[in-house]
Amino acid sequence: MKSKMISQRVLHPQYIVDELGNKTNVILTKKEYKGLLDDIDDLLGLLADGGGAQIQTTASQNDTQVEKELSLLKKHHDHVHSIMGDLNTFQRMKKEAQRQLLMQKLMKNLETTLQEMRSQLGEVKQFSKPADLFNFPELPKNLVINTAELKNIKNTLLADSTESSRPPLIIQAPAGAGKSVYCNALGRDADIRSRYSDGIYWVNLGQDADVLGLLSQLIRDIEQDQSLEFIDDETASEYLQELCKTRSCLFILDDVRDAQDIMVFNISAEACQIIINGNDDEVMNIVKYFIPLAQELNLKTATEEQGLKILARYSRMANFEASKAPVQMKQVVKLAQHLPQCLKYLSYAITDPNKPDWASLIQVLQDEDFELPEKYPRPLMLALQSKVDELGESAEYYYALAVFAGYTAIPQKAIELLWQYLYQLSAEESNEFINKLVLQDLLRVHTVNNVHYINLSSAQYEYLVAESEAELDKLHNHLLTAYRRHCGQHGWMNGPNDHYFFQHLATHLHYAKRTNELKTLLVDYDWINKKLQHCSIHSLVMDYEFLEGKEIELIKQALYDAAPSLASSRDELANQLLDHLWEKNEADSSLKSIQALINQAQEIAPDWYWEPPFPDEML
Repeated sequence: MKSKMISQRVLHPQYIVDELGNKTNVILTKKEYKGLLDDIDDLLGLLADGGGAQIQTTASQNDTQVEKELSLLKKHHDHVHSIMGDLNTFQRMKKEAQRQLLMQKLMKNLETTLQEMRSQLGEVKQFSKPADLFNFPELPKNLVINTAELKNIKNTLLADSTESSRPPLIIQAPAGAGKSVYCNALGRDADIRSRYSDGIYWVNLGQDADVLGLLSQLIRDIEQDQSLEFIDDETASEYLQELCKTRSCLFILDDVRDAQDIMVFNISAEACQIIINGNDDEVMNIVKYFIPLAQELNLKTATEEQGLKILARYSRMANFEASKAPVQMKQVVKLAQHLPQCLKYLSYAITDPNKPDWASLIQVLQDEDFELPEKYPRPLMLALQSKVDELGESAEYYYALAVFAGYTAIPQKAIELLWQYLYQLSAEESNEFINKLVLQDLLRVHTVNNVHYINLSSAQYEYLVAESEAELDKLHNHLLTAYRRHCGQHGWMNGPNDHYFFQHLATHLHYAKRTNELKTLLVDYDWINKKLQHCSIHSLVMDYEFLEGKEIELIKQALYDAAPSLASSRDELANQLLDHLWEKNEADSSLKSIQALINQAQEIAPDWYWEPPFPDEML
């Protein structure tokens, strides 16, 4: 079922139709009609003035003037764009031929004006303040990067496009080659931040991505409005497309695992750019098939000399000269397939940079006994495993991270709670261990709205899942027990607002095979209302995907249909559930859970009463 975007003001005209269902006339109220005519008068005046004052911009203008002109230009654009929408409605009205021709001419001129203003807006923004960064992970310590490769990507991003929109840029390389690091560094570059001045946004997709959730959050970040909500991919994608028409943004889609995931982000805009990072050749080939104009940039593997320097840098070898590197050190670089991430893991095992044990590292890379995820370069996974083994008993803490949903953004508070329950670690001890993992490249951290998140790479996550597979069921129950201890006598309703509990409780109940407990939760009005206070409507509706059954489907559909009203006010929950479930319950008295939910809703909305909908033929 397709739904409209929530919270956007739209005109809902009524039509007169003929016997075949064709719309022959549109019906407007006097107020709507008068407003439309006023808009047309404004438009005629605007076009008579040549489309508004032209803004002249030079690099010497000061920031205050640029910001002022930018604001005026955007206001001008929004006004004309609004008139364009009214004219689209007006054009569908049945009028004399001369009026129709006039409308067509006005709309053509207006579209030309809009296009000119978009170009103007893009030019002005190049002289405004540098872009803010959104959801960027921290850069690795002691960064070693190929400046020539970085410059190549940068030049591509800064080059003028010959097309009406900038085609996506695919950066392809094996896992561990440094794609994410290059993009992270590029996003912080002064020239890039100046070019894409409306914001540089990091979207970490990963495995089993919640595409609509990520897309919705991206739009909220752009609009700086956390109240916006969407309930289908198509509407959200169209909204993003509209936003980008007058903006200059850079979107970095990292860890792309499914070609279909990126299609909703594939905007067509004159001044916006998308970067797609992935290491799966098959996925990237599918992307290129569906987006044939996409540019491809294969990140070159480090040379032997570069690999030697990376290994020396991270193992703290002083006064290193690649030309004098020992044969065994070169063998390590070769066995590591010159992958920077693999070499970094290996370098941490060198305790004495003056007497490195190259033989031990060679042995690590030649080990054939372990079964490891096959989709990643084996040297990378062997080096990762060796690095985790060096953690000793505390490696168990790291393995426990496999239980968390959304490995690209796990709130640190949720990790602290699990580690406190399982290993009696204090918040301070947990923080120290996380910092240790960051320094050894075993995870990354980022902060959003003062909430600290950790994220794992796909290789790290899949390694942890593979190593912890036999214990995952127990880990789900351990995490649930840890949370239950914080809930008190009122049960799950009293869970902590740590940006994880309400979002993922249903996920852990599902994987812990606590199906009855999950169903009890999802048919309870108090829980539904509580989750809505902390999460998006989309997040709530997705919980119902874990279960089957008529009652579950009815509640899920009711919430989906109620989404536009709930987006405006969560207080409408009781009324909306009654509106959408009452008739279903009347038709089938066997729906005990639906009846119980209706009873709870009636206690909240005692003044509600049933109003049968009018049949379509009466409208």
